[in-house]
Amino acid sequence: MTDDAADQPSTPPEDAVADAARKRKKKEKKKAEEAEKLAAARREAVAEADAERERAEKGRSTRSRLAEYLNPRRHPAVVAVTVLCLAALVAMSVLAVLFTQRADELSAMQQRDRDEAAAETVAGEYAVGAATFSHNDIPAWAEALKVGTANELESRFDVAVETLTPLIQEVQWSQTAELITATTVDVRADRQFVVQVFVSTHMTSTQNPNGLNIITPYTITLDRDDDWLITDVADIAGVSQDGSMGTGVPDLGNAGEQAPTGDAETPQPAPTP
Repeated sequence: MTDDAADQPSTPPEDAVADAARKRKKKEKKKAEEAEKLAAARREAVAEADAERERAEKGRSTRSRLAEYLNPRRHPAVVAVTVLCLAALVAMSVLAVLFTQRADELSAMQQRDRDEAAAETVAGEYAVGAATFSHNDIPAWAEALKVGTANELESRFDVAVETLTPLIQEVQWSQTAELITATTVDVRADRQFVVQVFVSTHMTSTQNPNGLNIITPYTITLDRDDDWLITDVADIAGVSQDGSMGTGVPDLGNAGEQAPTGDAETPQPAPTP
């Protein structure tokens, strides 16, 4: 061993271990400090982001916040329920429209039935009155012909009464009537109701002292919008109940012509207004 090597101080093993421990602690401390700085930086970044988000939230309008809250993607269950409710609402609306249409149609049908019943009642009563008369009271019959009829028909009835009076009085013709049926057969312009009426009449005269039963038809037109005013009465000859035709009943169209009187074997149908 040389003198120089002998002069250098030797490091005891204990000192080397202690020095290594110090270095390790120093490194660990430095590492911990760096970790703490990193964590602090992370916390600061999170806090800054939260603050920025809070500032942005405060800066947003109520409308935009509401729009975002109502975004369907945020509430899928609510959206599904809403769709079902809308579908149910649409279905109910369609059913309501169909029900309303059906109700209107039913109401119109019921109103038509009421109108037809009213027209048939008025026409039936008029026909019975027009077919009922007595040779002893011609003015009453003349008045019955004009009840509930339009003014333009009056002259027509006056001519009919004037023409038939001699015949009625000559054969002492009297007649009673009973309604058989009255049926609406046409409706014109949704106000003019045409009613076919059949009355059973029993007439007596010097030629038929035992009486004769005759079925007499009338076609009567009434105006619903004018309080069921009768605007026309058709001239139809009577038909005897044994199926034979009358011998030419005087009607308004031929009121000025002489009416044949018939004989005991030929039924004389009721006069028609």
